[in-house]
Amino acid sequence: MPAHRARRTVLNLEAATVMVGSANRMPKIMYDVVVHFGAPKAGSSALQYFFLQNRAAIEKCGFYYPPHAIDRNSVSGGHSVFGLALIAEETFADAKAIFDGYLRDARAKGLTLLISAESLYRQAEAFKRLTDGLRVKAIGFFRDPIDTLVSSYNQLVKRSYLTSSFFKYCRTVLNSEAQSYTGAMHEKWVDSFGES
Repeated sequence: MPAHRARRTVLNLEAATVMVGSANRMPKIMYDVVVHFGAPKAGSSALQYFFLQNRAAIEKCGFYYPPHAIDRNSVSGGHSVFGLALIAEETFADAKAIFDGYLRDARAKGLTLLISAESLYRQAEAFKRLTDGLRVKAIGFFRDPIDTLVSSYNQLVKRSYLTSSFFKYCRTVLNSEAQSYTGAMHEKWVDSFGES
């Protein structure tokens, strides 16, 4: 990651800390959890890599980012083990145990829990249920739908050896619900946690 991008991310975290916690600018709002839920193809892997490599600096800003694995290309799904457990009702207890461990570690340090996983993208309602009674700030990024479509197609060609044409891929997406391209998933997060 280029240094100017890394620096910008730290500054943004510092700005978020000031905006959330500075009595000089606004009433003090403390969150128990800040969750980054994606969206897919919107820079999540770069954020997760940065957070993982800069955990000490992030702690100085008031956030605890639990460790997670990365692959040989420095790519990860962030806290995807947690996110994937949250998907199915039969593994909800597993997700709760993982989350409770993250939260316990954050609280032991007196910090706000910061988690990131694209696997949470479609899990707004389940995450709301899991965090009932906690003060949660949900953050997601929305990428231009055409850019997302092109990037998704390219990733499928590279990683999954997709052989259909881009035209056929577009037709398949347009004939589906395509919620990843409409902002519908973001609306579910807004409905669950509010807009700010």
